[in-house]
Amino acid sequence: MKVLILYYSRYSTCKQYAIWISEQVNATIFDIEAFTPALIEDYSLVIIGSPVYRGVHKGERFVKKQKKLFKDKEVIFFDCGLTPYTSTTYKSHHMVGTLKEKDLSFIHKAYINTYRYFNKNCIYTGNLSIDKIHTTPLVKEIKQYQIKEKKYQ
Repeated sequence: MKVLILYYSRYSTCKQYAIWISEQVNATIFDIEAFTPALIEDYSLVIIGSPVYRGVHKGERFVKKQKKLFKDKEVIFFDCGLTPYTSTTYKSHHMVGTLKEKDLSFIHKAYINTYRYFNKNCIYTGNLSIDKIHTTPLVKEIKQYQIKEKKYQ
């Protein structure tokens, strides 16, 4: 089973997670901004990582717009951020995002502070940093797909 990881990463967090995941499951990775339809033809499992802004996972919106391309693919999302994103259509995994307020744009700082004030589920308590350990559940799931695929070949 060939695995493709597409990611969108404004502050490099999702990119780093994509790299760590690809190293563990021998996957190909691409920035979602460089996507072309021919890219996914040879892959049966597509992992898509994106931060979540205002409740929107950019990767899921991308897949919904390209529905025909992904109809015969197994798709799993991962998100990087303050709170987990729950897809109603696809499997998804949450990974703690990096958050260094000094690096954020003014708009993102304002959004984070407003979100933190109104959302009791927000895990943000200061600067956050990423860790490869957060990839474990997703890597385990990908490896299960790879084993299952080998069985039926």
